[in-house]
Amino acid sequence: MTSPAVLTAKFANDKAPTTAKCQSVGVPWMFLPPTNTAAELSGVFSSARAALGSILITGCDTFCGYSIALEMLRHKGKTFSDVYVTCYKETQLVQVLKNKGAATIVVVVPPVTDEQFMNGGTEVMVDMAGEADVSGMIVCTKLDMEKLQELPSLKHLKAYEDAYERTKGRVKYASLVRLPVHMGLLWLIRQQIAMENKIRLPVNPDAKFTAVADADGGRALYNMMIDEKIKPGMYDVTGTELLTFNQVAQIACKVFGKDVKFEKNGRQELTEYLRQHGDVNDNEVALVIDILEAVSRGWLSVKTDTLKRMLGREPMTFNSYLEHNADGLPAQGRLRLSRCVPYPMPSFHAGIL
Repeated sequence: MTSPAVLTAKFANDKAPTTAKCQSVGVPWMFLPPTNTAAELSGVFSSARAALGSILITGCDTFCGYSIALEMLRHKGKTFSDVYVTCYKETQLVQVLKNKGAATIVVVVPPVTDEQFMNGGTEVMVDMAGEADVSGMIVCTKLDMEKLQELPSLKHLKAYEDAYERTKGRVKYASLVRLPVHMGLLWLIRQQIAMENKIRLPVNPDAKFTAVADADGGRALYNMMIDEKIKPGMYDVTGTELLTFNQVAQIACKVFGKDVKFEKNGRQELTEYLRQHGDVNDNEVALVIDILEAVSRGWLSVKTDTLKRMLGREPMTFNSYLEHNADGLPAQGRLRLSRCVPYPMPSFHAGIL
């Protein structure tokens, strides 16, 4: 294990560079998005690509990066010789990835704040990837960013799309994946469902949305990397069913054999609940709440067959998703991370091949 070191990270909202401490586990180099110069990032990626088939996934302390990394770790030793992951803090998700053999974990600690990381983080890393001679890059955002950028916690995702547009011509394989709601949202409120038989969220219960099971999303991204029939480009990747949260509660009733009800609550109530039970930081809480606001406004009701085509099968439905995870949820108030790939926080992450 390397000893803790100090790197300089320059964020888009800073006039001067910010000093950030980080520690790296398991390999002799460190990666901190965003780095201050193209040369620093180029050196990191050169190290990561020293063995054929190495892959780096960012943001693995949040659920999008986690679900992608978990899928890639299933192919370690086959498709990929090494799977490198980065994280912002040591969450339960990070521990799972470490236990499953992720090659490196980078932990960023104060004085880098959540706000600094969110304002200028991933888009700088995407720009630098274009200078680092990576073989391929997949950037994940959300559906209909033209509308979603109106919401304060989601507006920075448009900057990631802009960075993708600037960079895609310099990378052999570059794709932009726009995602809807993720079924693992229920993982964040698992205790609520288990102990109170409630799905309590600040969202219009009759607003329709599409959703993706997290394992399906990770598998689709893996297929994009290995299937030559899936060409580089922009993809809206959604499930094939339009649902409301009232309908999700009805499905939960059927699967769990309990009278699960949906109740609309306020933003502050969910904020306090997630701070206590969600193992997430405040920026992620705000992202979840704004995604639910986007659902209420009807902005996440796009339905495509892209996921079905990428998987070569029918995507998982909410019914099958809950059945798959039913053994731990109602009785114990938790989902088993070994079986369930939890909710990808609205995707401010880029998976880089």
